[in-house]
Amino acid sequence: MQKVMANTGCSRDDAKNLYIACVYGGNEYGWLRRMNIYEQELCAQVAELVSRFRKCAHRIRREAIDRCPEHLKDLFGTEDGDQLWHQILVEKEDSALQCIEACMAENACRVCQLSYDGCFWQPPEARMATWSPTDDRALEDAVNARLAALLGLMRFPLKFKIKGFQLPKVCHTIATLRARILELEQQA
Repeated sequence: MQKVMANTGCSRDDAKNLYIACVYGGNEYGWLRRMNIYEQELCAQVAELVSRFRKCAHRIRREAIDRCPEHLKDLFGTEDGDQLWHQILVEKEDSALQCIEACMAENACRVCQLSYDGCFWQPPEARMATWSPTDDRALEDAVNARLAALLGLMRFPLKFKIKGFQLPKVCHTIATLRARILELEQQA
């Protein structure tokens, strides 16, 4: 990823998306087009960095589809390999997200939204004002202990990490407007 970033000037997220695209059956050429990179030498450099990974990911994809669990074949059929591969990939992610959500609920935290590889959450309402970095670490430890016990993920354990999220300025305006609308509705 660092070499892709250095060669193309792309962000870490863009470089990560290149490899994710390969895992989902895409390739570096589609990524290069989306990034508006057409210079032949640069395209060749990126292809050289990614081609072995892409070929390996595509081979694993074919093997996984061939060995797809029967319950997924029954649910989605066998004619759409892309759909089966997507379900194979997200099945473990879904179990991890369910595990995170359950552990947070046990710790009186509220999951507001599950999204891809994480969630937006709030501390317990009674502790919102006093929630501290120490509480963050304790919650991380609790969730990580549960994730470590998930079947099928022990060889490649997931780590839950709390990260700060900067809300756009408009979010506070929207919250204020919602509160005002609720107030007006209650007066009516």
